[in-house]
Amino acid sequence: VDILIHAFGKSNLTDACLIIAGDGADKQRCIHLAEGYSCDIRFMNVSPDEVPEVQSRADVLLLPLKKGIAGTALPSKMTAYMFSGKPILASIDTDSEAANIIQKNTCGWVVEPENEQQLIDSMTRALTTDDSLLKKMGENSLKYAITYLSKKSNLRRLISIIEEANRSQVRC
Repeated sequence: VDILIHAFGKSNLTDACLIIAGDGADKQRCIHLAEGYSCDIRFMNVSPDEVPEVQSRADVLLLPLKKGIAGTALPSKMTAYMFSGKPILASIDTDSEAANIIQKNTCGWVVEPENEQQLIDSMTRALTTDDSLLKKMGENSLKYAITYLSKKSNLRRLISIIEEANRSQVRC
């Protein structure tokens, strides 16, 4: 989260607001860090049932991960972001499956993790992106999530795998 605060603070984006939702152990330190900038950075406590509402109000959702983290698994936050139907600005390993999904499906932007200047540039690009393109990126995110990450689509895949396994056993 520190890099988001620093990048947003240095970006000079006067028509934007960075909202950091959650109540982690470093919240007070992050609030203090944000006070060093004159831009609009807000902190919110959000209960799990309020998350979809908060995400629905965003224009772009930010997904920062430290180097090496995105290569191990698809971040659960990314799944929730995609189901929100919003574009994603991800600061993640560019050779990860998560980065590949975002880029291949035009769901947002990917920058190298912990690269403040790339994050600043992408925040600026996101703010100046036409609303219709933002909407299309969000639709792409939602379409991918429904097709590949939903319970319904995965249940079909599991049933297919089990049926194939049963057919294979019968042939033996």
